[in-house]
Amino acid sequence: AGLIAEAYGWQGALMATDLPMPSSGREYHVWTVMADGTMKSAATFTPAHDGSASVMLHTTVNDAAAFMLTAEDPGALHPTGPPLAEVQV
Repeated sequence: AGLIAEAYGWQGALMATDLPMPSSGREYHVWTVMADGTMKSAATFTPAHDGSASVMLHTTVNDAAAFMLTAEDPGALHPTGPPLAEVQV
């Protein structure tokens, strides 16, 4: 999987390529990793059939240190496993 994060002032977007479809009943979650190590849910999505995705992030990105991608059950409040991909800011 390939990830690119873009910041536009305090907003951000994430573009992904080559993502497999998540397991049945799961979705991808993007987490904003803050400079102090705390994490905030930034977006959820299911990729297109070609494995691509483009999502706007729902967290402030000014103080972000990284963005992390995991596959979770819908409504997850925190990551439950290791990241599938991570991009540093």
